[in-house]
Amino acid sequence: MNTENVKNEFENGRWQEEAKQTINDQEKMNDLKNKKGMFINDPGLSKIRESLCLLWRYLEAVTSKRYTEYSLWALTKIVAVLIYVVSPLDLIPDVIPGIGWLDDILAVTYIISLTIEELNRFQEWELKQQAPK
Repeated sequence: MNTENVKNEFENGRWQEEAKQTINDQEKMNDLKNKKGMFINDPGLSKIRESLCLLWRYLEAVTSKRYTEYSLWALTKIVAVLIYVVSPLDLIPDVIPGIGWLDDILAVTYIISLTIEELNRFQEWELKQQAPK
């Protein structure tokens, strides 16, 4: 298992199309948002907890229409990776002890690197929202 395998699975698999369908379906988007707690607290994903929290905050801000200057391309990649993480049937099934989360960790790391500029803009926006007025 290496980053290239995960990148190929992520880019050439069903994840992008599933993300596009999810973005256009409010019920699916709400379902994805509601799975946040189950995954950010999973010990197998502790190495990427901060990244997962950022991705879910981004998703929540976009879907609540608070963050409106988002990139549809980045949103699609972020939704796709969150679907990948919550799916038990990805490159390495999550139920395999010890290595089941490895592909998820690599996929999140890959998407963070692809969308870093968008995520940096989002974090700047978040800071402005928290600033006293």
